[in-house]
Formats: sequence, C-alpha cells, structure tokens
Amino acid sequence: MVGLLSRRKNLVYGVLDQGVFSLVNLGLNIAVAATSSTETFGALGLVLALYLLETGLVYGGIVEPYSVSAPVKGDDATRHAVAASVVLGLVLAVVHLLVAAVASGTLAAFLLAYALATPGLLVQSSARGLLVGLGRTRLAFQSNLVWAAVQVGFSVVALQAGSSTGIFLAWAAGGWASAAYCLWCLRAGPHVVGWRSWFRGRTRVAASWAGDYLAQHGMAQVLVFALGGVAGLGAVSSYRGALQLTGPATVVVGGLRQVILPGAARRARAGDGSLERAITAAAVAFPAVTLVLVAPFLLLPPDAGAAMLGESWAGARAVLPWILLMRMANTAVTALSVGLRATHDYRATLLLRVAGGVSMLVSATIAAAWWGAMGASVALAIVAVILVPLWRVSFVRQAARLGRDAPGP
Repeated sequence: MVGLLSRRKNLVYGVLDQGVFSLVNLGLNIAVAATSSTETFGALGLVLALYLLETGLVYGGIVEPYSVSAPVKGDDATRHAVAASVVLGLVLAVVHLLVAAVASGTLAAFLLAYALATPGLLVQSSARGLLVGLGRTRLAFQSNLVWAAVQVGFSVVALQAGSSTGIFLAWAAGGWASAAYCLWCLRAGPHVVGWRSWFRGRTRVAASWAGDYLAQHGMAQVLVFALGGVAGLGAVSSYRGALQLTGPATVVVGGLRQVILPGAARRARAGDGSLERAITAAAVAFPAVTLVLVAPFLLLPPDAGAAMLGESWAGARAVLPWILLMRMANTAVTALSVGLRATHDYRATLLLRVAGGVSMLVSATIAAAWWGAMGASVALAIVAVILVPLWRVSFVRQAARLGRDAPGP
C-alpha cells in the first residue's frame, strides 16, 4: 500500500511539475508574441528550437539511460551524469557564441543571450530529470516553482523596459535558479570531473536514444525552415501559433512519460507481462489528456485568441484541429516508445523515429507548397496516425520476446 501511494504521489507531482514548466515556457512565448513584431517572435522561435533540440540530447544521452538503470540516491552515476551535462552545456555555449557572432539583428541578440544561458538551462534539464529518475518528483516540481518565481520577477522589469531580449533573459535567469536548486537537492556540484565515466558502458544506448530525440525533434525544427521556404512567414506564424496552444499538453504528457519510465523498466525486468498492459493503458490515456487540455482552445472567442497570439491567431485557429490530431497520435507513440525504452530496445526505436520523421518532413513540405500551413498540418496529422500501429507492432513484438526470455518460476 505504501509503495502504491508513493507511486501515485510521484505521478501527481510529475504532472504538476510539467504543468508549471509548460506555463513557464508558454509565458515566455506569449509575452514576446504579444509585445513584439513577427520577426522578433520568429527569432525567438529559432532559439527555442535549439533549446528543444539540446534538451533532447540531454534526455536521450543522460536522463533516460539514468532512469532505466535503477539509480541509487547519491551514487557516483548521479555525479557523473551532472558532470556530463555541464560539459555538454559549456561546449554548446561556445557554439552559440560563434553563431551569434555571424548573425545580425534580433536573432544575434537572442543567440548571445542563449549562449550565456545554455549551461544553466541544460544542467537544469538534466538535474531535474535525475530527480525524477530517483523518484523525487516533489523536488522537481519545487524547482520549477523556483523558475517561475524568478522569471515573473524579472519579466515585470523587462516588460516595463519594452525589451524582448530582456523577457528571454528573465526566463533564462529562472532556469539558472532552478538548476541551482536541483543540484542542491541532488547534493551534486556543477563540476566536470567524471563526465567521461558517465558514458562508460552506456555509450551505445546514450548515442541511440540521443539520435532518437534528434530524429524526432530535429525533423520538426527542420520542418519550420522548410515551411518558411515554400510557403512564407505567414505559414510559419500559423503553424507555430497552433503548436504553442498544444504546448502545455505536450509538456504534461512528457512529464507523465518521464515518471512512468522507471516503473516501466521495473516491469520489463520482472518479465511478468505487466509491461504490455501498462503501456497499452498509457497509449490510450496520453491522447485523452492531450484532447482535454487542447480542445478548449478551439472554443476561444476571437478577441481572446488575438490577445494571446496577436496577428497569428486566425491562421493558428484554422490549422489547430489538425495539429491536435497530430499531437494525439504523437502522444500514443510516446507511450509506446516508453515500452521500447524499458526493454532497452534502441534499434527499432531509432528506425521508426527516423522513418517517421523523414516521412513527416517530406509530406508536409510538399503539401505546404500547394496549400500552405493547412496543407502541412493535414499531412502531418495523416502521417502521425499511420505511424501509431507501426509503433504498436514493434512494441508488442519486443514485449513478447521479453516474456519468452524471462526466467521461469
């Protein structure tokens, strides 16, 4: 009974944690969109695309291998994982500085600000994920409250100054504060000693799962550039606007995914058939959560929508039903990918992710050339729905193999 209550508490705090994180990021986007030009909002979108890609590297290469390895509070793996995230953050910060030096205008300003923020943001993402992997979701939730409090305080100053870069820096300052809180909870300092030890024995899994994230999120970011190239900035504005409205649901599902992964790994090690039942339930629950959280945006009055997204609202509202369908299918895949990760399957995961990402990119780009943001959104939804049964077949096959290999009573 105690174990059941503990798991339920972790699940609740995991949802709350992701809910606050979603609001933190949504607040940044809305504040910039409502007070800045289309070009400024686009520049912010490019920088946030980098952030999503790089946190994907952190999760695939560090957080999820840690979560499935039955970590112990305070062991060397925790310190080494933190060290690996520090090194990754420093290396990427240098890359961002170099790119900012050759960029211009608002994009250069955002890139410079992001370069300064990168180490803290990536350490926060890693350390928060390690807390969740240790089952300390209440502390992860508290770390995002710290982020929100610091961000709100500095954002008030930035809004009064009318500075979009200042709004971004307020968000980044919250991330640094949250990172410090997470490291304090882990009793791990931000050092670089031991980062190589993290990859010892984990290189293959870390590289594959990081590649999985890049295939999933990298293709989505390339699509933004392709959409702009074939359909113009108006199409990009509509597409990104709709994505912002589904963002809270996506982040909440991501929190549920992160929380259930350690439990799925335990079920996989038990080999008692419970993994398939749990993942099947999640593959139904995740799309339902997405529908409940996003559908209310379809009912927003035009004035309320315009207050959130400005000139982007009309186009975003038109494509939102298709983006919602795509997100629901993607969350079903998210649940199935947890099952494959729990069984330490990386080949099928990477193959499906790359094939799906390429299919989405090609079909959406072609459709966008003919029908703009609407064409891209319809194509994305159709391909996403087709991919669900393919992931299901792969997971069921792997779960069956796990059952055959499990030791007898």
